[in-house]
Amino acid sequence: MDTPLEAGLPGLVLAQAEQPPLLEISGLRTDIRLRSSTVHAVDGVDLVVHPGETVGLVGESGCGKTMTALSVMRLLPTGGHVVGGSIRLDGTDLVGLDEDEMRQVRGNAVGMVFQDPLTSLNPTMPVGRQIEETVRTHRPVSRAGARRRALEVLDLVGIARAASRVDDYPHQFSGGMRQRVMIAMALACEPRLLLADEPTTALDVTIQAQILELVDALRRDLGMAVVLVTHDLGVIAGRADRIAVMYAGRVVETAETTRLFDDPRHRYTEALLAALPERFADTGGRLHTIPGLPPDLTRPPTGCRFAERCRFAEDDCRATDPALSGPPGHRFACLHPVDRLHHLEVAERGPDPVRLPAHREVLLSVEHLVKDFPLGGSLFGRRRGTVSAVADVGFEVRRGETLGLVGESGCGKTTTGRLVVGLDPPTSGTVRVRGADLGSLSRTGMRRLRREVQFMFQDPFSSLDPRMRVGSILREPLQIQRLGSRTEQRSRVLDLLDTVGLPRASVERYPHEFSGGQRQRIGLARALALTPGLVVADEPVSALDVSIQAQVLNTMRDLQSELDLTYVVISHDLSVIRYLSDRIGVMYLGKLVEEGPAEEVYLRPRHPYTTALIDTIPVADPHRERTKRRVPLTGELPSAADPPSGCRFRTRCPLAQDRCAVEEPPLRELTPGHRVACHFPVPVAGPAAV
Repeated sequence: MDTPLEAGLPGLVLAQAEQPPLLEISGLRTDIRLRSSTVHAVDGVDLVVHPGETVGLVGESGCGKTMTALSVMRLLPTGGHVVGGSIRLDGTDLVGLDEDEMRQVRGNAVGMVFQDPLTSLNPTMPVGRQIEETVRTHRPVSRAGARRRALEVLDLVGIARAASRVDDYPHQFSGGMRQRVMIAMALACEPRLLLADEPTTALDVTIQAQILELVDALRRDLGMAVVLVTHDLGVIAGRADRIAVMYAGRVVETAETTRLFDDPRHRYTEALLAALPERFADTGGRLHTIPGLPPDLTRPPTGCRFAERCRFAEDDCRATDPALSGPPGHRFACLHPVDRLHHLEVAERGPDPVRLPAHREVLLSVEHLVKDFPLGGSLFGRRRGTVSAVADVGFEVRRGETLGLVGESGCGKTTTGRLVVGLDPPTSGTVRVRGADLGSLSRTGMRRLRREVQFMFQDPFSSLDPRMRVGSILREPLQIQRLGSRTEQRSRVLDLLDTVGLPRASVERYPHEFSGGQRQRIGLARALALTPGLVVADEPVSALDVSIQAQVLNTMRDLQSELDLTYVVISHDLSVIRYLSDRIGVMYLGKLVEEGPAEEVYLRPRHPYTTALIDTIPVADPHRERTKRRVPLTGELPSAADPPSGCRFRTRCPLAQDRCAVEEPPLRELTPGHRVACHFPVPVAGPAAV
């Protein structure tokens, strides 16, 4: 069987280029008319996709990727219209079709996988009926025939026991399974083109790998073309034949995947690649950031749209709008493109000074921590069992150190974080901060502890009161703790905004008026308001663009150095965790299965689960993605209400033996500071080439 990355081989690209295009977009312009202005969301995009090819669309949020895909489907938001150009599918211009004709194209010739399956699927209908509805819209089949087809495609996308799940509702599926249902619905009528809009955003790396492998396999088996829309450069490196980089509504660079990664020519592409945390994980250097924000597309600039954020912009960049130029296989719109020598210089910047928190006092100590949640009661008030969210977890964090907690969704990372800061009481076990046991503190004592320990929530938009201005949000903890006068509190709020790099005028604005990265900075500022020693950050950069992610990570590192902060960072992104952390703890189904120095755990993992996580991380390097082994975890996390006996990972472990089913492995030290809970740990020489 071909590997997914063989789609990126130059020979196959040339063979595809000799075929007539399946999709040919020329001069596409899409506007969104607002009440008082018009957003030029897509402005002159050209794109060609051949049969059997995967083309990646990458760029920051708001660059026009999704709007380009929605323009093909003619499913634009309110006020959206294609105002120019053509979209030819097999020679037919979709722009000229009326709504009835487009209805025959959607789901039939072109399928689309939307970013959030939970909001895209009808919550009031079983998933089988939703697939049947798609089939009967486009095929002259009976209800029984449509149901058979629904079962076929659910089985095709890997839904186990499809016959017993076909009548389940969307909320009864996990995130990864809902994404599979969306893919099944998109493929029900065997489309020739699949548009996948961020199909793996916010999914664990293991589930992400399964979904991407599935799309690749279906592309090969069905001979369809794929347009993959994502901001994840690692996903693109491993899956796309060609890449189109978009910025401010335009394609600014396009090339075959390996060529673009090896020799980026547009300054924006160079900046995106330089912002990746894996580029500086070994050195600990500061991540490259892109200053400012993309331009306002209601009033696009006259020159190069990237000029105001480009550190190499000249006067001609602001006066002249560059067109795509260059050889046929690599075109870019830049007046002062990157040369290879300078690109290498940027990629090899020196490291920051290394922090050495060893031998400092223990700030946080967690011992035998357990948290069980009761399941809902029956009619007679009896409990139906418990969910084992955290099961006998213990670790220490020293002052000035960063501990990263990683694992799949449902492994207990966030629950552990909430227990550490006292948001939830433990079932048993102890949490000590500077020697004080949280379980023995009075209400007044817990209020005092809030000055020492703070929590940074995963979704800043839902954790910030939408009715309060930012100034009031940041001042609130100072008022509750009765720290300082009104004047001193206002001064502290302004200092906090300076600290996290936001303008002081932000005090008068509401949370919805900020971008995702800016809201994350507000969440960090609120966590720092009481000058804590320990900050627990839950997924601080999940779903952020790589450029915004770099800004937030740099800010966190800078503040740790300046304020002597201690972090517990929770994430499913091992690249981020490796970059930020001194130590890494890997959790699986409520258990800490491996813990040790960050480089040791990442480069020489000893637990099979850690090895599987690292093997599935998409790397923004086509050469490494081609040669890395691909043995993704199969199946999903078992239920925490009924965890497996013995080792909880044994049901998915390739090394499991009879002993694993009856004897729970203790967390034992294999090398100094490196603890592993496994009866049969991975040999050191095994997975070191990640």
